[in-house]
Amino acid sequence: MGYFGFLRKNRRAASFGFGTALFSSFGQTFFISLFVPAILLELSVGAGAFGAIYSLATLGSALLLPYLGALYDKTPLRLYVTCVVAGLGAASLLFGLVGNLVFLVVALFGLRLCGQGLISHVSVTTMAKLFPKDRGKALGVASLGFPAGEGILPPLAAVLVLWIGWRETWLVAGAFCLLVLLPLFRWLAPSGGDPVFSKDGDRKPKPAWWLLRDWKFLLIMPAFLALPFVTTGIFLYQLQMGEARGWRPELIASSFVVFALARGGFALLSGPWVDRIGALRLMPVCSLPLAVGLIFLLVFSGKWVAPVYLFSFGIAYGLAGGIKTAVWAELYGTEHLGAIRGLLATLGTLSTAASPVLFGVLLDNGVSFQALLAGSLAVVLASLPTLIIVVRRESAKMRSEPRS
Repeated sequence: MGYFGFLRKNRRAASFGFGTALFSSFGQTFFISLFVPAILLELSVGAGAFGAIYSLATLGSALLLPYLGALYDKTPLRLYVTCVVAGLGAASLLFGLVGNLVFLVVALFGLRLCGQGLISHVSVTTMAKLFPKDRGKALGVASLGFPAGEGILPPLAAVLVLWIGWRETWLVAGAFCLLVLLPLFRWLAPSGGDPVFSKDGDRKPKPAWWLLRDWKFLLIMPAFLALPFVTTGIFLYQLQMGEARGWRPELIASSFVVFALARGGFALLSGPWVDRIGALRLMPVCSLPLAVGLIFLLVFSGKWVAPVYLFSFGIAYGLAGGIKTAVWAELYGTEHLGAIRGLLATLGTLSTAASPVLFGVLLDNGVSFQALLAGSLAVVLASLPTLIIVVRRESAKMRSEPRS
């Protein structure tokens, strides 16, 4: 069954996966970064201080993700998504009203927890559990929501900021979450009666800390974390990087359309590949476009580099969107996938908490963007050998076993 057949048969569930992924954008770094210059100016904070605040909020949300993510396995989906969207709406409203650093931390915490963390978790975990035989295509459809948000929301936000102001833009986003998205996602949420959503009332949800003792998991993690670590640091300070190269902010904002198209296209391409080849065998491919984008940023500085590097990053994100979630289902099954992805979200969020403060402090102390890019490339390349070890050891065994 191809994508069109899949969508005809599963319109409602596919819309749920796509929509929850799309509106996770409110808590993603690429969207928040559009408002960083206004925050720095209005609250009189430097890049290093903001990076520390952003990392603190991200770290705080990361510590809760293993527990809140594991609740997915035991909570009715409509109730779970209601709480997540309500939290995202409240955080968006608070961000629009923020007047000091304390409220900034709280607002960023809510956006990172409910947007970057939990609503993304809802999207991909639901698709992976609901469609075991078409997992790649289901994740491909859901992952398409991420680039859709990246392509649609930044230009829309730029227009709203010019029209009504940056604070009012966040107030509109908060009201939209509470008045539109909350009832919409409750209606679209797949039925809790499906066997993959069955709940065992005698078993309490618990985080998947046991994975930290599994050698396969530990060897995969460097490659898994390299993408969010590197791109979060670059995206958060990309306007400053562009200014140093003579790029106007409008160039970077418009180039995100290219990023979104690449991410969406390769998210769709990766779905059938996962179903046919297997996610684990494809995972090393995710790192290569990221490395290529970093090389372009290192070697060239012309305006044409902005869409080129974002195109390369978009390919990496598009491939990773479906492949990485399917890897865990292939290796560990789907019964505890909510708990597993909760732990993964924590580790990924920790990586996105580390890079803003690290990049910010280094920039404040005179380290050049070229040096940061070279270090980022080294991190990506160093993560590949351990991943290849797992792929070589596990792929033969997985070929002889049915995937869950």
